[in-house]
Amino acid sequence: MLDRESHELYREATHLVAVPEDGGLSNLIEAAKETLRAYGVEPPVALDVGVWESQRTRVDREADAHPDPTTAVTLRAALREAETWHRELCRLLDAIDRLAPPEAWLPAWTLDDARAYITLVKWQFARTMPLSPHWYTVRGKRPELAPRFLAFAQLIQGQGVLKTWGGYVRAYLEVDGFEYWTMGARVPETVIINRAEVGSDRAARPLPPVPNARLRPDVERSLAYRRLGASPDGIGGTLGVRLRALLSGGSS
Repeated sequence: MLDRESHELYREATHLVAVPEDGGLSNLIEAAKETLRAYGVEPPVALDVGVWESQRTRVDREADAHPDPTTAVTLRAALREAETWHRELCRLLDAIDRLAPPEAWLPAWTLDDARAYITLVKWQFARTMPLSPHWYTVRGKRPELAPRFLAFAQLIQGQGVLKTWGGYVRAYLEVDGFEYWTMGARVPETVIINRAEVGSDRAARPLPPVPNARLRPDVERSLAYRRLGASPDGIGGTLGVRLRALLSGGSS
């Protein structure tokens, strides 16, 4: 059992690295890597955070419950440095979003374009979620089709119907008996597109005709996932604009 001070230090470190709703550092680095790839740049090997992903929630049961003061001081200094880079990385991704938004360089797709792409890729059944049957395709599995993947993601986020599921508001686009959605990240950071049969028991729910207070936490959580809670207006793409409109009572 960690003492109080050590537990607080552990909490700060794991929160910085792992909490996806706040753009945890490992998630943010992955987002940066996929953004670089979206713009045609292969990220350096130094940005590989696979070890973090596999160990970020593990606890060393044999660790001393009272770490020596020098170690604690060193870790706190490292955390402050990491927080600085976290803010800088957010700023740089916002700058990319502002200077070269996906709307400016991705082609404007139609449903026919989407249909053509859908037939080209493999749709893997999500075996880990049997109570919510759906399929998914991964951008990295077909790198040569990445521009089409991104254009499809942009179509979904821009033209899909906003619905709520699992505490988030996302855009769902219906195509030939299936509805397609992304996890809600900005388009250049998106790596997975999902689909499920229209009308399934665990499908996302339509939003109320007039946004209400009960919907607000889901919208705010979705904005935080896109790192838009404190970002200036105009950052975050079409879906970000649509989510903000819900908070202001505007049209979705």
